[in-house]
Amino acid sequence: MRVSAALSTVVFLSVLSAATAVAQFGRVTFLVSDATGQPVAGAEVNVECEKGLTEDRKTKKNGKVTFAFADATQFCNFRISAEGFATQQLRLKPPIGDTQIEEVTLVEPTVEAQDVEVDAEGDDFHPPANIAKMREGIPLTDADRLPWLQKIAQEIDRWREQ
Repeated sequence: MRVSAALSTVVFLSVLSAATAVAQFGRVTFLVSDATGQPVAGAEVNVECEKGLTEDRKTKKNGKVTFAFADATQFCNFRISAEGFATQQLRLKPPIGDTQIEEVTLVEPTVEAQDVEVDAEGDDFHPPANIAKMREGIPLTDADRLPWLQKIAQEIDRWREQ
């Protein structure tokens, strides 16, 4: 009977030890949606961890994707991207023995500055009479500014046609 009790204790401790080892795994679930809250299916989620783990996955129809980590002692960089949206980046440490939910909202990309060459100075569009007034410190009237504004509008139209 003592052997049976001892054997039961060993089996119990082995099962407990195995359960504890499994509990050390951490999971990170991403819920990816757009600015209206709709799930983004097919978004690419890339992970690169300090100790070499790299993995790429895509979100399902519900916008979710889950990564499991055997080593929750390292930081990981996550990159979430989808066509038509700005890429999001996160750096986090997976939880130990738990699932962490990260909600990510993808937004449209901002307009990036483009190379624009401007070779005009606003004063270059004033008629000679306005330039003479400005040199003498005489303020321009609205009537003085009208031909200047019309010339600037013409130049803008010319730029648009190019």
